[in-house]
Amino acid sequence: CLLLDERKFDIRAWVLVTCWNPLTVWVFEPYMRLCTNRWSLDSLDDRFQHLCNRCVQEHHEGYESGDEEEGGCMWSVETLKDYLGRAYPHMGSGDDQWAKIWTQIKQISVFVMHSVQDVVENQAGCFEWFGLDFMVDTDLHVWTLECNISPDLSRGTEVLDRLVPAAMHGLWAMLLLGPAARDAEQRDADH
Repeated sequence: CLLLDERKFDIRAWVLVTCWNPLTVWVFEPYMRLCTNRWSLDSLDDRFQHLCNRCVQEHHEGYESGDEEEGGCMWSVETLKDYLGRAYPHMGSGDDQWAKIWTQIKQISVFVMHSVQDVVENQAGCFEWFGLDFMVDTDLHVWTLECNISPDLSRGTEVLDRLVPAAMHGLWAMLLLGPAARDAEQRDADH
């Protein structure tokens, strides 16, 4: 798997399904969760080098709290792009590497939801919110780790203090005002 500062990481993306038929899926800006210990196969029982989940990592004495600068155990997309560009320049710019990863995350998110589309009862006015976790290999191929219902939306890190309110605002805009409002909001955010 691809490592960041010699540490294992995963990518958490929040996925909103506003309709199951026709399938309507929205993927929100993801973030990276890094292990506190450097990765090695020498110690398979060390959960702090193999499990990226925040609920595991926050129990490590070296876990970066919310008061720390970004770049500790939770990274934004921008921090990842900067790192990829510096650490793996032979694979293109950080922006190009992220574009390849992000395209796969969005595609896989739709595939995952499509795989259960026929077994989920489609009720008008209802929505589902998921947390999808991904790994990236050294060729920048993205792999699904798991899909969580009712994902954690707590804050407490610089990255989550920014992403959680933005995602909640986008969620409510989407649900209350519809896709046109979300598109307009995204255009405003891009400028």
